Amino acid sequence: MRYLAEIDAAFRTITDATAELRAEAGQETVRVTALPSFCSMWLISRLASFSDVHPGIDIEIDPTLEIVSFARDEADLGVRYGTGPWKGVDARLLHVEKIAPVSHPERPIPLVDLPDHQLLTSLKEQEWQSWADMRGLDLADPKRMPLNDYNVVVQAAVDGGGVAIGRQLLVETLIREGRLTWLAEPEIVDDRLGYWLVSAKGRPFTRAMSLFADWLAEAFAQTAT
Repeated sequence: MRYLAEIDAAFRTITDATAELRAEAGQETVRVTALPSFCSMWLISRLASFSDVHPGIDIEIDPTLEIVSFARDEADLGVRYGTGPWKGVDARLLHVEKIAPVSHPERPIPLVDLPDHQLLTSLKEQEWQSWADMRGLDLADPKRMPLNDYNVVVQAAVDGGGVAIGRQLLVETLIREGRLTWLAEPEIVDDRLGYWLVSAKGRPFTRAMSLFADWLAEAFAQTAT
């Protein structure tokens, strides 16, 4: 444990020194890691607004299903979806998600019939259980199709391949376009389930990191209004 702590401290020193050199050279970069689904369905379309205001800051996006190591300089900031907390990082909840089942519009399913249909699940399979518990439904028996990437889960629902848990922030555009339909009103099932800004524990933010974090918080706030 002592060895790992010393290694992490060394990586952090290198990270901070590198950031200082970039800033002195006028090359400010923020490396952001997040789930591919969050990147493709929400973040990427909004990044231009940050670049318009801060043209001197480059944002490098790393869409990944892996939990990266901030101590080892694999990213500056991250957006994680879940209930937190996570070891070794500072985390701030930016947006609480509302969820509910979604399906193809031509295949609406009464909630009482959900046990007879295939449920599409992702790495966050507990979303189904949390929602069912709130509704008093027994979903212990339905056939499930496990899919690691939420992008694939949503696409399968769009294609009529089953019923998915819709995360309102990510599927709202597909709902408006008529490619998915809510089977119930989306609601908060856990006041800590949502999108968190994470960074290396105890690491001070650079100017660029602070500006991006503030912009991200504002973007979430505008989405919620």
